[in-house]
This record gives sequence, C-alpha cells and structure tokens, in this order.
Amino acid sequence: MTKVCGACGEEKDKKYFSNKQWSINACRRRCKECSKNDIPLCKTVSEKEGFVSESEQQGKKLLEASSLPPFEPSKNPVMCTNGLRKIPMSALKWAFSCNVPSMSRVLMMGSSNENLAANATPSLQWNYTMFHLAHHYEVGPQKKFSISEKNEAGVILVEVTDLRACPDDIDDMNAFPRKDFFDPVDPARKASLGPIPVLFVRYLYKKESPQEWNPTEEVVRWCNGQRIMNIVAASTSEIEYALKMLKRGESFLPSAQNASDFKRSILYPGPVEEKGGKAQRVPYVCAFCDCTIDKRPTPSCSRCSVTYYCGKECRK
Repeated sequence: MTKVCGACGEEKDKKYFSNKQWSINACRRRCKECSKNDIPLCKTVSEKEGFVSESEQQGKKLLEASSLPPFEPSKNPVMCTNGLRKIPMSALKWAFSCNVPSMSRVLMMGSSNENLAANATPSLQWNYTMFHLAHHYEVGPQKKFSISEKNEAGVILVEVTDLRACPDDIDDMNAFPRKDFFDPVDPARKASLGPIPVLFVRYLYKKESPQEWNPTEEVVRWCNGQRIMNIVAASTSEIEYALKMLKRGESFLPSAQNASDFKRSILYPGPVEEKGGKAQRVPYVCAFCDCTIDKRPTPSCSRCSVTYYCGKECRK
C-alpha cells in the first residue's frame, strides 16, 4: 500500500513515512525526506493542481480505508423475513435492505428492470443494484462490475477495493444512521448491529458504448484482469443518480487519489425515497423465462433469496 506525500506529491510506501505522518490526512502528510528538508506542504490547488481539494483546504475530515476499522457487525448473518419464511442474510446485504421501507423491500425483490423503472425512484433502483453488488462481492468474491444502461449507451466501471465500517462523526455524509441498522429479529428495533458498511471503490464512467471506446492502457489492463460482472441498470435516471452518489463520495477522499483514469469514491447505505411516499405493488418476474408472476412464488434462489422462478422446471 502507498500514500501520497503532501509536499512532493509522490506516492510512497509506508517505510518512507514516520508512523505519525502515515496516519494523518494527505493535506498535512510529509515523507521523511520532505520533513528532513523542511519542504512546505502544497496548500492550494494552484501550487499543485488537482492535489488539494476544496474540502481539504476547508479542513473537512477526509476518509482513508487504512484509518477505519473493518466492518464487523455484532451479528452476521442476521435472520430476515421474506414473505412467510425466515432466511439468513449477511449483515452487508441487510445494510442495503433495512434502509428500504418494509413494503417496498418485499415488493421489489425479484422485480424486472421494467417494473423498477416504472414503479421505483432512482434512489430505490440504485439501492437495489447496491444490494446485488454487495451480495456478489461477498459470495464471489466479485470485485469488478460494469453497470450499464439496457442499450449500453453509457456504462460505469466499478471496482471495490476495500470494505470498512462507516465513521459516526461525519454529519454531511447523509448515511443511514447506525441506530436504524437494526437486528431484524428485534421487534423494538433497538438492537443496533453497529456502524454501517462503507465500500471504497474505483470507478470510471463512459457515455459511449464499449464498442465506441478508445481505452487507455490503464483501462485495458483493468478490463483484462479479474472477471467483470455486468449489472443492467433499471433506467437512465438510475445511472444519473449513481454518478451523483459516486461524485458525492469523492468529496470524502483526498483528491490526490484521483490522479488517473479511474476516480476513487465511497459507497454506503443512505436514505431511500419511495415514489409518492407509498410503496408501489410490483409483480414478481421469473429469472429464467421472464414471465410475470402476480403472487409471491415459492421457489427462490437458496443463495441470494431475491431471485424468483415461476416453477421448479425454471429453477433447474
């Protein structure tokens, strides 16, 4: 792992920093060589363009994965109710489920993108995508994803680089509060599972379809590495909302981390808005034959418990 010196701007290993300098924010960090020679820190963007962000200049608290504790909820997995059944669900997946109102949570599971686009807000659509991303990150482990529109007019490449516990002392994150990250078997909803998860990611957005790209060497290396899982977004509005959330996440990281094609950001559970303030009824869709199912089907995927089939033949 490397970090950037706030004086010379170079990325260096831990051995080039004192323990104290290694642990502080990039806007105040200096390597041993710069400290020895009393090299001044870059205080403004004009002195080292793109290095110190406006947030850093204003003294805003920034996040680094190495300085945050791991995501270790008090209970994992948790027992959730899916219809009439109680099923185990990882705390990471539950974090992107408990922030959804209960009626919407039940009705959206197993829904098609068409139904989500028609009946769910962009924030709810994106939360549903994050739920699946969290699932595949855990069971894969899958780290690289492409989130694209149906016609591939635009695509977001996302790589999860770390999973940590979200700090409680950053008020402007608009994160789902720790107190609401409750144990689903607690009827009073007072037993918190602890801090919510925060995913550190690298991402790249392209408006063109992959066939029209002229990728850089960095992008080619990224695409030729680990297997990439494609997630089709429910709508263009979801893509726009996702980019808004990724841009927001950038503001909590040192801007020196974005000196490449891929930008660094964080993703975490946040409040979800429902359409019209009420849950909309969405029919289930078979994952194999795409037929619409009015009533909740019995056969479902035993691993994720959110994929449904109209019968045993489609489940095989």
